[in-house]
Amino acid sequence: MCAALGASFLLVGSPVAGSSPTPARYGPHGSQFTVAFLRAPHHLANSATLNKGFPAGTRAVAFWDGSVDVFKSPTLPRPPVYVVIDYTLPSAGDASALLTGLHHLSRLRPHRVGRLSGLEFLGAERLLAASQHVNPTDPTATEGLLVLVSGRTLFEVQAFGTNSRAVAAFMASFNVP
Repeated sequence: MCAALGASFLLVGSPVAGSSPTPARYGPHGSQFTVAFLRAPHHLANSATLNKGFPAGTRAVAFWDGSVDVFKSPTLPRPPVYVVIDYTLPSAGDASALLTGLHHLSRLRPHRVGRLSGLEFLGAERLLAASQHVNPTDPTATEGLLVLVSGRTLFEVQAFGTNSRAVAAFMASFNVP
C-alpha cells in the first residue's frame, strides 16, 4: 500500500463486452478502468481505511489480488500483491493537489496512460520504501506504483512481486477506457 497517499485499495468487477482475454472493467460508473488481475480480485468500498487522509466527501473503491486482505493486515503483505484504488474526490482541484503532493517522492517519474497524466515508479521495492521512510516487505521484490488523475478521479495502481516481468505487465495492463 502506498504510504505516500496513506490509503488502501478496492475492487469490484464485471466482464467487458467482447472476446476473451479482454480484461474485466472495474470501478464505479464514471471512473471505470481495466487491468489484468491474475485472479478475481477482492474489493472494498468507502471504508475508513480507504478514506483516511482524504478530503471529506471522497469516495473510494479498492480492488486487490493477493493472499491477504491488504486493508486489514497490520503490516504490508508479502508479494505478490496487485492493487488498484479508484478515488472520486470532491473536486478536480483536490485530485490534482494530491498528485502534486507526491512529487516529494524522489523515485516517481512523470508518466502518461492514454489521456491521463501522473507519476510512476517501477523498480526495487527497497528504493521506493526508502523514499517513504518505511521498511520493505521483501528487499528482493519489485514494486510498481502508478498514480493518475482524470478530473475528480485519482487512480492508484500498485504491484509487489518477486517476478519483475509480472509486475511490469500488470502495471502496463492498466487502462481507462
